[in-house]
Amino acid sequence: MSAGYTILIVEDDQDSRELLTAILQAKDYSVLAAQDKKSALELISKTRPHCAVIDWLLGKDSGLDLAAFLRRDPHLKGLPILIISAKNIRPEEMAHALETGADDFLAKPFSPLILIAKIQALIRRSSWADNTKTPAQILRYQELAVNLTAREVTLHNRPVKMTFTEFELLVYLLRHRGEALDRQTLLAAISVSPDHVLHQVVDKHIENLRKKLNSIGNSIETIRNVGYRLV
Repeated sequence: MSAGYTILIVEDDQDSRELLTAILQAKDYSVLAAQDKKSALELISKTRPHCAVIDWLLGKDSGLDLAAFLRRDPHLKGLPILIISAKNIRPEEMAHALETGADDFLAKPFSPLILIAKIQALIRRSSWADNTKTPAQILRYQELAVNLTAREVTLHNRPVKMTFTEFELLVYLLRHRGEALDRQTLLAAISVSPDHVLHQVVDKHIENLRKKLNSIGNSIETIRNVGYRLV
């Protein structure tokens, strides 16, 4: 049930944050990773997650304060929240965490299997996930993810800004991976009439895509006298 779901991780320790990210990505979850409350809210403002995994202690911030803040926001109050902590939690503290806004709790160290099981259970029980999830698929290529419904592109979990035409061109290349596509076909794919536009239009958009996709951009091959192909 992981495909198409996005999980927000809020963890101030970089090693722990990267480990959590790796565990979730291995199960095909998309991940938004933040180190504090401020960066978490910035991520949420751009992409709506299906579940949040928040560390109890966030340096100067408190994970419980963030959970409470999310519960007070009318647009986020339904977000499932899993609190994780390495500290020795007393029963009354755990009860307070649940009362504050957490839906579940997980003590460190924990098994990745238990983490995934708890996240799946939270999403399964949540009407928030039902309202958030859309039938549109997410196209993936190496570290690239393209959300067709939200028209969002992320590379290594970082957003990549694209124009409308660049987005359409990228989606077409992904859907026809391995095919040699001539410029007229690509012009038609981006709803531009090949009779009125020079082929250099495609070349320019391909050039922009290669720059924005960094190393992955090298996977867009030029086919001499034909066009391009995503290998």
